[in-house]
Amino acid sequence: MNTTTNIAQTILDQLGGSKFTAMTGAKNFLTIANGLQFKLPQNFAKNNISVVRITLLPSDTYSMEFGKILKQKDPQYGVKMPVYKKISVHEQVYADQLRSLFKDETGLDVSLGTMGKKNPGSLSL
Repeated sequence: MNTTTNIAQTILDQLGGSKFTAMTGAKNFLTIANGLQFKLPQNFAKNNISVVRITLLPSDTYSMEFGKILKQKDPQYGVKMPVYKKISVHEQVYADQLRSLFKDETGLDVSLGTMGKKNPGSLSL
């Protein structure tokens, strides 16, 4: 694996890995320069967010960008074309803030509540 792939994998691991994917429906993972991009199911998240980009910054923090894909009619050709619309960008996000910021922006839980707990079998009602 090269450095860019390692960064993307680390970001996914910090979000929760396969548990994150299962809980959010995230798909179409793409390694980008110093980061990771993925899609969420359409009309599933708050504000219809369907694209998330997370980039590692030189300060060893992250930039998180949330956006959506719209279909707008192209005036020249008269057909609907996909257009990306940025909804929000957050800079200087620490690794331990990635999951909570994702939840705040999308409204989607990233786990069943057992991630990071030492003994998830000891939950009581």
